[in-house]
Amino acid sequence: MTILLAGVLISFIYSLKIIIMAFSASLLWGLGCIFIPFCMLIFIICYWNDTKKVFFKTLISIPVIFIGMEVMTNPSWLNLTGN
Repeated sequence: MTILLAGVLISFIYSLKIIIMAFSASLLWGLGCIFIPFCMLIFIICYWNDTKKVFFKTLISIPVIFIGMEVMTNPSWLNLTGN
């Protein structure tokens, strides 16, 4: 559970950083990233030089979340059951 929460927290923090970057570019970009689907992806593409580091840090959370889900659904994967 802790691994899953860590992955979600990483994703949340860096997504929030992208939203802050969007608001610093324009109020409409910021509101679009919050309320319009795929607007954040378009913002990342349009401002790639500024957002690429934060975007790749967000991608780090994907394997962490998947490992956390696997550990939660199958604890024997890490031999946590003692068998």
